[in-house]
Amino acid sequence: MGCALLKRSVVFVFKSGAPRKTQRFFEKHGGKTIVLARFVPIVRTFAPFVAGVGTMKYRNFVVFNIVGAFLWTSLFIFSGYFIGNIPVVKENFEIVIMVIIFISVLPMVVKYITRVGKVNLWNW
Repeated sequence: MGCALLKRSVVFVFKSGAPRKTQRFFEKHGGKTIVLARFVPIVRTFAPFVAGVGTMKYRNFVVFNIVGAFLWTSLFIFSGYFIGNIPVVKENFEIVIMVIIFISVLPMVVKYITRVGKVNLWNW
């Protein structure tokens, strides 16, 4: 790989073979990963970096990033317009915000419980 990051002293961050696996992953799933990353808070932060390590073509990255941005923005504009006009939502907007925050954090909590607590939530 020609990645300057991998040639420097921070190469210890990556497991052996991880950049090649990343490259293969982005060749196969790169577009949908960039689009869907917009909708996942933590993934949104790291997707561009990982796409670069995976040597995703810049043109493809830009196109999928624009598509993701358009979908993400449209979803929130239209859902805000339609859901915001419901009287119950208008009257209890603080509760709606708390529910949105809870739903956003829930995947991380589940992952923490399953990894640290050694609990398999899917086989109860």
